[in-house]
Amino acid sequence: MGVKPNKLIKSMSYSNKIFGQELYFNNKNTFEKAYNIISDNCNEIVRDKWFTGIDMSENKDKCYIFVGTMIQRLDEKSFFGKVTKSGLVSGTGKRYFYAENFQNSWMKNKTKIGIIKGNGSFSYDSRNGKQLVPKGTVIFSK
Repeated sequence: MGVKPNKLIKSMSYSNKIFGQELYFNNKNTFEKAYNIISDNCNEIVRDKWFTGIDMSENKDKCYIFVGTMIQRLDEKSFFGKVTKSGLVSGTGKRYFYAENFQNSWMKNKTKIGIIKGNGSFSYDSRNGKQLVPKGTVIFSK
């Protein structure tokens, strides 16, 4: 495609192998759109850990691969009347994470794959008591 590989492009290529499908490299246009979205938020995608398998105290501003099913939307209206898109997601290994923000739609019980930028942890009450899960902003999903 005439693009010189950098850290981000190499990590995007690696994540394509993990997913076993073409997330970014279907054609030049798809690649450019994905690269522009991801490069605005990430220098590279952490390759050795999935988002649900990270240390929540060290995930701030790092980008990870995720696969998850939205189990509960937690949208709220902001002061300005805008609906914030957020929810609790069942990720890999029966672990959960909080999608603090995401673009487009993500319906309940729908599975997505993509890239998420970590932002610490999220605490919520469950039947088993207080739970602490990683939280982040979904920056690219399919």
